[in-house]
Amino acid sequence: FITRLESILADTSLRLLREVTVALGAESCSKEYSPLQCRTVKLWNEIFRQMITVRYDLSFKVDLSDSIVVPGQRFGIRVANVSPRELKRRFSYDLRVPSGWVAERDGEKFTLTVPRTASTTLPAIEGFYRTFRRARPVVLIATLDGVPNLSLEIPLMVSIAPHQTLTVEPKVSRLKEGGNEFRYEVHNYFNNKTAGRLRVDLPQGWWTSPAEFIIDKEDGEISGKILIFPDQQSEEGDYRIVFHAHDATDTVLIRKFGVETSKNVYVGIVKSYDNTLENALKELRAKFKLLDEGDLKGDLAKFTSIIVDIRAYLVREDLRRNNPQLLQYVKDGGNLIVMYHKDLEWKSDYAPFPLEISRERVVAETAPIRILQPSHPLFTSPNRISQPDWDGWVHERGLYFPRDYSEEYLELLSSNDPDEKPLNGGFLIAKFGKGTYIYTSYVWYRQWKDVHPGALRNLANIISLPIFRSEP
Repeated sequence: FITRLESILADTSLRLLREVTVALGAESCSKEYSPLQCRTVKLWNEIFRQMITVRYDLSFKVDLSDSIVVPGQRFGIRVANVSPRELKRRFSYDLRVPSGWVAERDGEKFTLTVPRTASTTLPAIEGFYRTFRRARPVVLIATLDGVPNLSLEIPLMVSIAPHQTLTVEPKVSRLKEGGNEFRYEVHNYFNNKTAGRLRVDLPQGWWTSPAEFIIDKEDGEISGKILIFPDQQSEEGDYRIVFHAHDATDTVLIRKFGVETSKNVYVGIVKSYDNTLENALKELRAKFKLLDEGDLKGDLAKFTSIIVDIRAYLVREDLRRNNPQLLQYVKDGGNLIVMYHKDLEWKSDYAPFPLEISRERVVAETAPIRILQPSHPLFTSPNRISQPDWDGWVHERGLYFPRDYSEEYLELLSSNDPDEKPLNGGFLIAKFGKGTYIYTSYVWYRQWKDVHPGALRNLANIISLPIFRSEP
């Protein structure tokens, strides 16, 4: 009797949980619900799935003839209930497919036909810091007989892809005199051999070399390189180039702009996370070296400038150990540039004079930037910096601005979000001994990734400062 009562209570609890989630819109999470409500309901649904699996020891074996299908394809799914024998009689199951799909069942075997107009779920959408995947289209529904509203939904690992996908890199580059080289990759999802030619939509007067490909099997891919030769008489500006492979397309941006870099600059990089700074210096055709601990302990005088990359004090223990050598480098006449750091990973004695980091920021990417020292070499040599150099920034202006800092620092820029006070500490310079120390909280790295003309001109001026500097 007690065992039977526990079973009834368990079934009742599961049914109530299911009815609550359905009532709150768990199936569709419609617009009338807030994002928090949607996340809560999805969490409850997951709890429900776990409870019903544990309560009934329910298990299915699913075999897919193809897990990545294309519009118009026909494929098979075999579903077997491998739960304990007594449960097989209590649970029935079926597949739920989107509208327009055709599903035929013969016992455990399902044959599905994807409509030619089906929306794709691949490739995944790339966003900041994470990958977004669309919902799975095919769902296994297991229902407990005799218990209304008590069913288990299991999304199957079926994805819908286009016949081919095309990826071209780099996404943004500066126009080069000898032509721009791009890497391409064509991936075939069609369940057969495929062949084709890479076609490119180009501005008038531009041309490219032909690129043909053959992919001999499903899920195969081919990669290669293609050169784009621009008309050197093209005006300065942005040129969007569209690549085609069958029905797949990808777009890149080629930017033509002028930037001067002083000759004989040699930059040391204390690298942190990625290659953004290296790539930016390559765009400037500036010589550089990645510094390891041996370099930090060695002769630093050969470097025109040294750049400490974003948050490097957090991830580079050798940097923290050898920071006194960097300050001595400045004192002896070097030019040290430190990119933004967060408040909790920064120590004021990393800098030659007191400098405290706050959590203040300017998040509006169009917030006005005011040059406070327009005659300073950082804004005049070798590139004249003007208002258009701040236009077209992405994501934000700056993060973790210094708030309390010594009077030895000269404020170079000012910016603020709408209806907020100006922040003047995002670009600071101080003379220390014979050299200069620069701290900046502006998000240059995001702009360098985008090959932003103004951000590259600013970088060229920063690394060239020892050639043009005077008393800051």
